[in-house]
Parts: sequence; C-alpha cells; structure tokens
Amino acid sequence: MAARKLLTALALLALLQTVTARGNAWATAGDLDPAFGSGGKVTTPIGSSDDFGTAVAIDSSGRIVVAGSSSNGSNFDFAVVRYLGGSGGCQ
Repeated sequence: MAARKLLTALALLALLQTVTARGNAWATAGDLDPAFGSGGKVTTPIGSSDDFGTAVAIDSSGRIVVAGSSSNGSNFDFAVVRYLGGSGGCQ
C-alpha cells in the first residue's frame, strides 16, 4: 500500500513534468513520461516496512524530490528521496 502511494505521487509528478517540460508536443494529459523510471513509474523502497511519499517538489536543478515517512518496524521516521534523472538513480 505504501509503495502504491509513493508510486502514485511519482506518477503524477512525471505527468506534470511531461506536460510542462521542454515543450514536448506529443504529451497529452494523462501520459506518463517514458524516460522517467520504467515506463514513467518509479518505486523506491526506503525502510523495512511501510513507506509513504506525502509531498513532491522540483528542486532548482529540475530534479524530483519526494518527502514522507518510512517505518523501521517500530516507529516512523522522516524520509526524503531526490531523483537524479537519467540513469543516475536517487539519493
């Protein structure tokens, strides 16, 4: 369930980037950016249990930043992931 929430947030962000980035005329509302992750989707496991992405932003370099929480099995901790783009993965 946590992965679905994070995936949904990232898919929406990929859609936003697709529609607004560099004037891609082929993008229509609802299309995912196929250059983002695998088919426009990325799932990033953080902890050993539930992970939740609750906020998404674009940093000054155009990279996607997702903030939320991650469970270690006994409590939830703050979590932040920054996607580097291309094949760079995340930090």
